[in-house]
Amino acid sequence: MSNSLLTTGTYLNVSTLGQNLRVRQDISMVRSSIMEAQTQISSGMKATSHGGLRADATAAQQFRHQMGRLDGYAGTIGIAESRLSIVQASLSVIQTSSSALSMQAKQAVAPGFVQDVRMARVLGKSNLETMVSKLNTTHGSRYLFSGAEIDNRPVATAASMIEGSGSQRGLREVVALRLEADMGTGNGRVAAGSDGLDTTTITHTGGAFGMKLAGISTNSGVATLTQPTAGVFPAVTATVDFTGVPANGERFTVTFTMPDGDSREITLIASNAQANGSAVSGSENTYYLSTVGVTADNMRDAIDKGISGLVSSALTGHSAIAAGNDFFDHQVARIPSGAAATATGHAFDSGTVVSWYQGGDAVQTVSGQAANAAALPAAAAANSGQTYLVDAPAAMIATSNGVSWDFTAAEDGIRFIDDVGHMRVANGGAWNDDGLAPAQDSPRDSVRSKVDDGLYLSYGAQANEAGIRDTLKGAALLVAAAYDEADLGAFKQVAWEAGSLLSNAHEAVISQRSDIGVVQERLEATRERQKDYEVVLTLQLDAIEGIDDFEVSTRLQDLLARLEASYSITARLSQMNLASYL
Repeated sequence: MSNSLLTTGTYLNVSTLGQNLRVRQDISMVRSSIMEAQTQISSGMKATSHGGLRADATAAQQFRHQMGRLDGYAGTIGIAESRLSIVQASLSVIQTSSSALSMQAKQAVAPGFVQDVRMARVLGKSNLETMVSKLNTTHGSRYLFSGAEIDNRPVATAASMIEGSGSQRGLREVVALRLEADMGTGNGRVAAGSDGLDTTTITHTGGAFGMKLAGISTNSGVATLTQPTAGVFPAVTATVDFTGVPANGERFTVTFTMPDGDSREITLIASNAQANGSAVSGSENTYYLSTVGVTADNMRDAIDKGISGLVSSALTGHSAIAAGNDFFDHQVARIPSGAAATATGHAFDSGTVVSWYQGGDAVQTVSGQAANAAALPAAAAANSGQTYLVDAPAAMIATSNGVSWDFTAAEDGIRFIDDVGHMRVANGGAWNDDGLAPAQDSPRDSVRSKVDDGLYLSYGAQANEAGIRDTLKGAALLVAAAYDEADLGAFKQVAWEAGSLLSNAHEAVISQRSDIGVVQERLEATRERQKDYEVVLTLQLDAIEGIDDFEVSTRLQDLLARLEASYSITARLSQMNLASYL
């Protein structure tokens, strides 16, 4: 019987022990769940590791990766916006300068006090210095107006730009050299002639310089015209052959292309009563052609009178603008080749002329290439401005002015892209083929940033863009032009042309600011779109990793109640024995 009791007691004891262990295990699980719930409430997260998210871990990692990319894009957009804000502020200064200088230059031309002329020079200098400072602005360690060459200061100092640096010429000397080349012996490199019978000739011998013959016209029925044609290089000649005496009032007009490309005319009106070459009252550059005597001789003298009038009233201003173009518009500044007064072509000369722009730039593409000057196409008006590379007798660049070709000698290292896309580099008097040219970026494309998946925005800027360049040019010309208060005529010519240049530059700067404004708007739109997307990702991630505070609090209360119940059961089990069982 004792054995039966032991067996039963042992069974009962083992059964109680199992129940006790099960209760203890339940308590441990509840306590673990309570700790987990408390951690969730304090952290706001379902788990402290991705393992705790189980099947949702992959989705959470993907969302976090996308949010990380958005953070990177936000940083890139912020940097771009900061840079563009500085660029716009600098362009605003240049826009204001172009407007103020244009107005002051025009006031300087109008009859009035000499103070207006002085003020044009003073404002030109102060604005030039301010603009140079703005264009050399940096953001961090990079220059903002150097295009892709972010380590290069883009613009030379205002002082070196005007006066030169060391042995290098500045704009002031380039303007003087160009005027000497355009003047020649004082007649603008053009003169009229006569055979003493019935033929008048007008000949331009300046090549790239002076007042180039562009055309001649008449309403007279007793004159046969020969339009300007290239004679012995670099002479260009037009002729008028008379078959009778022009009637009173009939007109002859000679058109010239001035050094900067603008057109000017001399008009002759036939008369048998007015002195030959006398000015027609109220009409600019208009003179009487006397029909008394030899008409061809009278036309020669009247045209020479008109040429002298253009030289004294307009050539200095147009020549200054052309000098500004030579200095500012080419990858290397160019000057007359040889003695200026007799020069017929240019030469690039980086060694003796200050290079005002040192930033990145695209290489110019030419229209074609010719073995020599004779192989060039006719320089017709239709191809005015076209540029060709010429191989012989030495490497040259030929530019059509609509009537003839202007030639510029190439210095070693200067580069152009030919009409088939190959880079041509001047070396030893020849154009060497340097292989296929890389793609040429526009100023805006010189700096590009990835701001979203598959989206790149271009926001570069260069100090040699047209609006900026012409504003600098106009301001610099007001400073560099010859100035004599005893004779302000020459300076006023320059001021008039500079004022027109600055007025056009003002519009170009506005256009550039609009281009950059479009980029700023796209950056802002991209930033806002990414913010919205980040909100969506955050909600999706929170749905996976985050908790519902009410649900977790309820669960915690339930767990605490279960824990308390488990402790109660444990206490009751610990009080059980055979006597209480019996």
